[in-house]
Amino acid sequence: MSFDELKNYVSSQRLSGKNDTEIKAALDEKHWHKDLIEKALKESAIPPEPKLSEERLDTRLLSMSELFRAAWEALTKHLSLYVLAATTTLLAPMLALIVFLAPIIYDIRILHFTTADFFSRSMLPIVVLHAAIGILTIALIAFWSSLALYTIAVHDGMITLRHAFARSWERLPGFAWIGVLSGIIVILGLFVFIIPGIIFSIYLTFASLAYVVHGARGRSALLQSVTLVHGKWWRTFLMVLLPSFVTALIISFAGSILPGIGNFIAQVIVTPFMTIYALILYKNYFAFKKAHEVEAEEDLSALTKALDK
Repeated sequence: MSFDELKNYVSSQRLSGKNDTEIKAALDEKHWHKDLIEKALKESAIPPEPKLSEERLDTRLLSMSELFRAAWEALTKHLSLYVLAATTTLLAPMLALIVFLAPIIYDIRILHFTTADFFSRSMLPIVVLHAAIGILTIALIAFWSSLALYTIAVHDGMITLRHAFARSWERLPGFAWIGVLSGIIVILGLFVFIIPGIIFSIYLTFASLAYVVHGARGRSALLQSVTLVHGKWWRTFLMVLLPSFVTALIISFAGSILPGIGNFIAQVIVTPFMTIYALILYKNYFAFKKAHEVEAEEDLSALTKALDK
């Protein structure tokens, strides 16, 4: 294996979700020299997964203005990358929808199909299959592009768009599964009564981020989100609702000034901003929880020692 092949190996392993410790161990077993391993890790086209340093995160709960400021600073630092990623995120599902609708439009406009033709006994299975494939494709593309945007935010913009999509493709099944689980729970809550659906949606706010940042999967991601929100439901509700309301006003205002294109321009900025905002909020909640767990353990240890005396 040449050095270029070694770098490609490191890149492929990082894309598959392996961390540098695991990669080093595998290469050590193959008797690669440590200096070459370190050089390959440094020169690999794919950056390593960022290490979340909880010690450097603020262990107090940040205010909304502080979160806004931090999100805006992160956005403007790599604005061009985020704009390109957001444009891809918004256009990809739309293009998939156009591809999905193109045969139907062709049948109606060129072949003069009627509604009765589409729902005839011979055509119905084809229509249902076409609709199922189209909906699934659009959903997967939406999940994939959203995960790529999250990946860029997690790497603080220190990753190319191509590598963000490549890494996201490897992690897409787990991300999509969490989205499906969360969606089912929220929809069931809305069917029972609207309020349970709203309650569930706030408790599951961080499920996807638990997977993106810490690799929590399925049920573990849902439980981690519930744990973080527990005791702070109303605070989380406001921290999610108010920014969403403000961004909706901005998009609406932009659309009124520049009809047709204003909405899209605003969304290209707002979408990555809200992604970064959600990531910072999640990290802040996680650091706050960890800090208080340490304090609780210290208090319990001090109490135990006092009782022993």
